[in-house]
Amino acid sequence: EEHAKAKIEHMKVDSELSTITEQISDVRKDITRTQEQVSIAVLEESKIQQNLERATYQSTALNKKLSHHLEVLRDDCEDSKTVLHTLEDENKDTAHNIKEYQRILAEKRKTSG
Repeated sequence: EEHAKAKIEHMKVDSELSTITEQISDVRKDITRTQEQVSIAVLEESKIQQNLERATYQSTALNKKLSHHLEVLRDDCEDSKTVLHTLEDENKDTAHNIKEYQRILAEKRKTSG
């Protein structure tokens, strides 16, 4: 009877050991899956970082180009203002000259008529 009890106890221990072994195996599989997911996440994060760096570089380059174009446009605008002021001054001078010629013509008509 003692031998039978020991055998039953031994079977219980074997069963528990088998259950624990299965649980350990499942945990190891979970750890492996988690490590794979972490590796994938690290790669994805690296790709995102590279894309962010590339986008930052492109954005900086574009901003430099835009700044340059804006400066050229500002210069062109200033040049255009200068030309406009010059034309306005010439227009005033021409208008003044026309009035002066009209006055002279009117005087000549009076003196010749």
